[in-house]
Amino acid sequence: YKGDHTYIANLLDDIGNIYVISGNTEKGLRYLEDALNMRQALYKDNHPDITDSLSKLGLVYETLTYLEFNLAKQVFNTFLFTG
Repeated sequence: YKGDHTYIANLLDDIGNIYVISGNTEKGLRYLEDALNMRQALYKDNHPDITDSLSKLGLVYETLTYLEFNLAKQVFNTFLFTG
């Protein structure tokens, strides 16, 4: 596939989850953010895949240090208003 595609977004999401689970949070976040960006380009407002990406990103940011708290809060607030 070339460009943005649902399958590619799903693969980016899966790879990001694997990195996060294996302890490589920073690399996992990059993939999860790429998946979110692609999903936002593919879908319009309030699509379940966008909500899923925002939820996963919020959970990962929540597990990071206290300094990341504000970013986690921002992502969860976006999730609540789009879900």
